Amino acid sequence: MIKKANSLVQAGYDVFPCTPNGKPPITKNGYKDASNDPNIIKKWWSNNPQANIGLPTGSSSNLVVVDVDVKGNADGLNSLIQLEMEVGVLNTYAVSTPSGGMHYYFTHPNQPIKNRVGMRDGIDIRADGGYVLAVGSVIDDVAYTAIAPSISINPLPPKLLDLLTGKVAANDPSYRYPTERATYGVSEGSRNDSLFRLTSSLVGQGKQALQGG
Repeated sequence: MIKKANSLVQAGYDVFPCTPNGKPPITKNGYKDASNDPNIIKKWWSNNPQANIGLPTGSSSNLVVVDVDVKGNADGLNSLIQLEMEVGVLNTYAVSTPSGGMHYYFTHPNQPIKNRVGMRDGIDIRADGGYVLAVGSVIDDVAYTAIAPSISINPLPPKLLDLLTGKVAANDPSYRYPTERATYGVSEGSRNDSLFRLTSSLVGQGKQALQGG
């Protein structure tokens, strides 16, 4: 584990130890104690050889992580599908978590991004004031593993950045998938009628295009 911690330090990140087989920090001040000093790293992991590796998020590490959770009642996968329909595919470095979820890593945009729990059902944002467990950390004998190690950590999609910085409200219907925009604010009993009108309109537009209208 100390080799994995040192590899992150060599890549330019500060790290800190978390409890073996867990997420709570061992250090007194948590992520605030994160360091890239080889002597401190050696001391920490000599005292706790199986300690997991905490990686701060936010401006200090130039990281924002979209945390997709699927355990328990969390509906992270469906929320992820909906989010990608709204803001675009999350094409960036990603990590599978021991519980079956995913961490999507993005570069920090150099403006405040809040650490948020419950941005969507099963989706949290790890940013300023937060941290994640790094690749190589282990819970219940399952490691955090890079899904495609060769993919770079990319900037946040512009629409996702707008949502996270408050430039557009999370419930703004303009950031929703077309079928959801059509039923946004419509009572449940009237949604089929709204979708029928949307479909009819799209079909009509298609006919006009074919006829050169």
